[in-house]
Amino acid sequence: MKRSNHTLNYHNLYVEGFALLFLVIGWSEPLCFFVLMVYLVWQRKRIRWQFLGVLIMLLLGRYLMFSYGQDIENINDKVKIIHIDTYDHSQRLTISYQWHHYHVYVYHDDYQVGDQVLIKGTIDPYVRETIPDGFHAKQYYKSINVLGKIDLESIEKMHAGFSIWQYRTYWMTHVKTTHASFVKAFVFGSDLSDDTSDVFKQVNLLFLIQTTGLHAFVIVSGIKKMMFYVDVKEKHQPWVVTSIYGILCYLNGFGLGVVRLLCTQVFNLINQKYHMRMTPLDRLFIIGFLMIVINFSWVYSVGFLMTLLILLTLELARERYQGYHGYLKRLVMSLLILFACLPFTKYINIMVLLCLPILILWVTIVIYPLSFIVCFTSRFDPLYGFLINVLMTSVDQLQIKGLTLRLPALNHWQMLLYYGIFAYMLLAYKKRQLITRGMLLCSLFGYQVISHNFHQESKVYFLDVGQGDTTYIETSTCKAMIDSFSGSSDFLKNRGIYQLDYLFLTHSDKDHTLDAASIIQDIGVDQVIVNPYDHHYENYVMKLTKGYANTSYVCGDLVFDILGPLHAYNEPNLNSLVMMVAINNDTYLFTGDINQAVESELVHVYKDRLKSDILKVAHHGSNTSTSDIWIKTVMPRDAVIMVGRNNSFGFPHHETLDTLMRYGVKIHRTDESGTIIMTYHEVKRLWETTLSIYVDF
Repeated sequence: MKRSNHTLNYHNLYVEGFALLFLVIGWSEPLCFFVLMVYLVWQRKRIRWQFLGVLIMLLLGRYLMFSYGQDIENINDKVKIIHIDTYDHSQRLTISYQWHHYHVYVYHDDYQVGDQVLIKGTIDPYVRETIPDGFHAKQYYKSINVLGKIDLESIEKMHAGFSIWQYRTYWMTHVKTTHASFVKAFVFGSDLSDDTSDVFKQVNLLFLIQTTGLHAFVIVSGIKKMMFYVDVKEKHQPWVVTSIYGILCYLNGFGLGVVRLLCTQVFNLINQKYHMRMTPLDRLFIIGFLMIVINFSWVYSVGFLMTLLILLTLELARERYQGYHGYLKRLVMSLLILFACLPFTKYINIMVLLCLPILILWVTIVIYPLSFIVCFTSRFDPLYGFLINVLMTSVDQLQIKGLTLRLPALNHWQMLLYYGIFAYMLLAYKKRQLITRGMLLCSLFGYQVISHNFHQESKVYFLDVGQGDTTYIETSTCKAMIDSFSGSSDFLKNRGIYQLDYLFLTHSDKDHTLDAASIIQDIGVDQVIVNPYDHHYENYVMKLTKGYANTSYVCGDLVFDILGPLHAYNEPNLNSLVMMVAINNDTYLFTGDINQAVESELVHVYKDRLKSDILKVAHHGSNTSTSDIWIKTVMPRDAVIMVGRNNSFGFPHHETLDTLMRYGVKIHRTDESGTIIMTYHEVKRLWETTLSIYVDF
């Protein structure tokens, strides 16, 4: 024990803690390894190298344990169901196999949590983001230890089994109140349903509370006060608090925020018992390290990183807000949290920001405790619903009346630069320094806005939205989108685009229009053009313009010529808008989901006018389209096939590929290359894809 005293009595562990922080972030953002090297050189005289080496070896060992079995391609074995998500027409089973989890989609509800099933199939790993700054499926699911989904050959239920989650699942399924979605979100940490989550997503309120565990901290603080007033023995109080945190961890599915609070509680008990006298900053890094050792998948969690950044910011800036009291203190803390999370934020509403301390108190002190009561009895559901409606109405009114600042996404280098300047800002001692450095920090976003909105290059993005179509065209005078499947709205928000000149919806199928309502409502469109013979579009909040053949729409320096449909067809796909646009010296032809019969009619009517440099291949490369006469007439240099990976239709069909290759057309596929970008520089044009490690756009 004496030999370890020098370790147990270490102070300034944050020196090694920052090194470990850069190392941990480097697992998902390799650029941080460069920052780590710079930091190690800078702090080389203060770092205890042997101690740091031991910690790094522990992390590497935990990484090897986590990585074991990740290269499995096929499965034919008995597995256990550990979670079930129920949708309208299917269920998503989460199964555990060799210490990792996988998703399985089934279309009947014969399964329960804990069941043992025999599964045979191929593992389809989740992939990184293939839309610039889009959803990083691989990293997100890896952060919850889900490595992919299984393409089933067969599934057979063996027998019912036991799972520690059965009681939690049973309780969740028996919450039948009108506002069950909110109860499950606050008590069990589940996601809100789509029809109730928009308001909360806009202010990141639920995410902030669940990630930090603030709701659990407040309710435990209340229980501590109750124990003081009822005179519970002081030696028993820490164990009661620890037990309550354990119960809340179970109910939340061992979510990040509550687990951190439990680890903090346990570590504080150890710190007090052995008189380790660690500073709050030292404890912060030690607890973060222990959490990663417990669950290495949190290395890939944005929530884990944001929690660390928030707590680190509040600790480093403690002197900034310690002298304030009440609302003003909470407001300053909210501002610090905002700056800590700014690179992850798409928009800021000034009124919401000013009222955020009140909203957090409302949720943590009123809504969260009442959620537990509603779990046991629905008698309080009307009151609960009233309080929820007050919260949602308040947030909605604040959103409407407050000034909203739209923020584009920062790329990897800019995020590193942001946090470097942010740390520099926290070190400012004078108000003038603080303001100057704060303005420098905000200038990063100003640069992004200017570069996105006042650039001189023209770009065409064929977005990798999966089994669907979305093309975004951007010049110095025009911003237009053709179709809008899943991910289209987020793409525009990440680029800081909050107004489109045109949105063309070739036809009403969901794989071409899923994000249209969101784009129209949240982003704004001057004009929405639809085909005139399709009567199945949604009821959008603005008037739609019917695009008849032989009409044109001017968008800045571009002209979109509508070539089809020539008349009404009896299938929505065949009624697709067919349009042509010239960008720089290239002509693009967009064809929706037309078939060979429509292609023949277009060839008969337009003949050589159809000649184009770049063809968006119809119907995701189906063999029902792309006939010989069509390719022979269009004579494209390049063809883009927008298609999902491992789709159930077998697209693109080999007949289509053979036809294109026979005429010497260069083929670009989103399922192979991710998002495909055509960039027009001053002296050249350049094809780009987004499956590389870094996306800089």
